[in-house]
Amino acid sequence: MSDIPIGSFNYDHPKNCLSPWYIKQFPEFRPSLTSERPKEGASVLFRISDETTTIITGGPLNNLAKALEEHPDFKAEKFVIQGGFSGEGVIPREKQLEKFKGQDTCHSWNLTGNIPAAKKVIGHDETPKYFVSKNVCHSVTYTSEFHHQLEDGQEHPNSIKKIHAIMENYLIKHRDGKILHDPLAACCAIEPEIGSWEKVTLSLKSKKAGWGSTKTETGNTWIITDYNPQRFLQTFNYI
Repeated sequence: MSDIPIGSFNYDHPKNCLSPWYIKQFPEFRPSLTSERPKEGASVLFRISDETTTIITGGPLNNLAKALEEHPDFKAEKFVIQGGFSGEGVIPREKQLEKFKGQDTCHSWNLTGNIPAAKKVIGHDETPKYFVSKNVCHSVTYTSEFHHQLEDGQEHPNSIKKIHAIMENYLIKHRDGKILHDPLAACCAIEPEIGSWEKVTLSLKSKKAGWGSTKTETGNTWIITDYNPQRFLQTFNYI
């Protein structure tokens, strides 16, 4: 897939950030020592983005924040960000997950990993932002039941066939399944009606308390409060 541009926030980072698990699962994609050095991530985002672009993030917002800072005329249709927290006061008590019940704040690594970057993106009102938060994504799990629903038929793309083959082995050792944080965010970017959304103000209450949301009628920030399992499966099944 040589036509897909690759960007890196810090190519010279001394630690190998790619888990050995991925190399084991995808030996055909083993990194080449002769690969072209990737461009700077913020520059790649700026070059490929316009008013029709949806940007999905699944980690700290390093590249996106830097793109916004260095390129005041940066354009995108929307940001779909895996992270944040929608709790008490935003999600009705009966719909809150048991482990988050009654909480109005919670830690979120994808935002806390670079707090200045998160605040830069959250404060960028020109582009709509959709946060796919813990109090919903922790209920979306790749279980044995989900595995069987995800048909491994010839009509599906190679990506789904590969996921199905990998999870066949994963579920043998992890019977509780795998929480689908980033896949939920990606599917919501493709099909926003998977989620129910509430317009909020999202902020860091304190480093100890974490992130929290409050309902608002202004601004350009939404957070997920519920999701449609069947619609998610249908979207996931045909990526």
